[in-house]
Amino acid sequence: MGKKKILIVTLALLFPNAMAGLDGTIINTALPSIVSNLHGIQYIGWIIAVFLLGMAVATPLWSKLGERIGNRRAYEISTLLFAIASIFQALSSNIIFFLIARTIMGIGAGGMNTIPFIIYADLYTNLKKRAKVIL
Repeated sequence: MGKKKILIVTLALLFPNAMAGLDGTIINTALPSIVSNLHGIQYIGWIIAVFLLGMAVATPLWSKLGERIGNRRAYEISTLLFAIASIFQALSSNIIFFLIARTIMGIGAGGMNTIPFIIYADLYTNLKKRAKVIL
């Protein structure tokens, strides 16, 4: 693979990886509105916790799935799962549906957060270059 393609792949992996990391905390700004509109003050802690729980539980599973079906395909599935769950989260009409969608979104984020590092190891065989990309 040429340098230009490696750069494109690296950038393509960085953006969703950053999005998965941001989504765990950025929801804090919208919490008052979410709780008010969905009438779920008793679930306010779960809104953040289910995303992080789904992400933590799914992380090792995504790497194992990447070994079975290929890292590219596992990454595509995890990103698609994250995107579809985001849509369902935006369309949710009650707090339970919102929490279910958020959990599924966390499961997808587990793959979006893990698999890029495995792919970087395949793309960058030079350890110094790989360290620069990862950090």
